[in-house]
Amino acid sequence: MASRIRKLTAVGLPAREELLVRSLLKMVSAKTTEEWMFQENLEANVALCHPDSALSMMALKRANSHGMLCVSVVHEDEHALPDTLMLRAPIRSADFIDVLNRASERLVHVVPAKASATTDEVTVEPLVLALRRLLLSGQKGFVAITVGASTLVLSTATRRLASASPLQESELLRLGLAGLYRWDVIDDEQGARAMAAAVDGDSLDRLLWLCGLQAPEALFDKSLPVDGTYVLRRWPDAGRLALEPYHLRMASLLVRQPMGARALADVTGRSVSEARAFLRACAMSCLLEEKALPASAGSGDARPMTPKRSRYGELFQSIRSVLGIRS
Repeated sequence: MASRIRKLTAVGLPAREELLVRSLLKMVSAKTTEEWMFQENLEANVALCHPDSALSMMALKRANSHGMLCVSVVHEDEHALPDTLMLRAPIRSADFIDVLNRASERLVHVVPAKASATTDEVTVEPLVLALRRLLLSGQKGFVAITVGASTLVLSTATRRLASASPLQESELLRLGLAGLYRWDVIDDEQGARAMAAAVDGDSLDRLLWLCGLQAPEALFDKSLPVDGTYVLRRWPDAGRLALEPYHLRMASLLVRQPMGARALADVTGRSVSEARAFLRACAMSCLLEEKALPASAGSGDARPMTPKRSRYGELFQSIRSVLGIRS
């Protein structure tokens, strides 16, 4: 029997789909690990979100600050929002029951973020992680971000950050790692005016790279671990990012084969912490793809692959053996 009542809401779903969800909730209550009821607003434990709806970003923000879970309701040729459970449409009762039970398991471990004294600001994950999730969602538009006395305007279409004063590297890093900020989606007209009036503009990619490279490792240990083996999807943008020579060496290795931090450090002669910082910067910039090593490589970090002996070399070796010639 269900042990407690959980609340479910819908964000951006078509009316017909929301009606189906309401009906299914009544039908499946005896088959879920907890009892569920429909909630008309975001004061819910779980939100079913349409990935293409602008309202879904509000739900994701609330998920970060209030311990709510988001579930992407994915139709054909659509992709789930980052860091969400997924429910495929058309919604089937068996899938619906499964996602509710998985949500119940996760909710046991969710701890809401600590709210600040105002209602507009909450202490959440660092701003840079929220911006990265926005980038991954693929939504286009303008966002006004206030951090203390600083205000930035982001165009997600151009990935440009506009500000009223020049942003030095230290200031960009401070803003990206801030956990107390206000976030407002603004219309295209307001966004275009803000961009035109800005004194200085910077790249979102530069902010992501700096924070990944220079932030304390413990800050992203759980949200952005780099303990696996990876390949590069594409090279870091040397025209916009401050790349060291060893960054280029590591990038050239990762475009050819999966490697981990220790292997990168061994081959390039740098420290493991520098290799991990490089991997984290690439992950923050959405450049990394985790890839398991071939079974023959074992479970350790990848090491540079030795070139295979050609078939002619093997043939000559066989002839030497037959003739008794030592190589």
